[in-house]
Amino acid sequence: MAYCGVDGVWNVTGGSCSTDNLYLKTDFQNIVVDGLGTVGASVVEWLDLIVLLIVLGFIIGIFVKLGNLFR
Repeated sequence: MAYCGVDGVWNVTGGSCSTDNLYLKTDFQNIVVDGLGTVGASVVEWLDLIVLLIVLGFIIGIFVKLGNLFR
């Protein structure tokens, strides 16, 4: 299925969109909000990964220090 724009309908028999792809000025606000939400989610995902790596680094560092202590 393809994206047919605002108020667009996918025509199954013809395999195309039955819309005129007319965007109103108010439609762009929703498009921008969706785009910002997508970018925000990707930034949060990367920050989550960075924090996870920092925490794992601290945990590994603690075990390395303990290992050196008992040598």
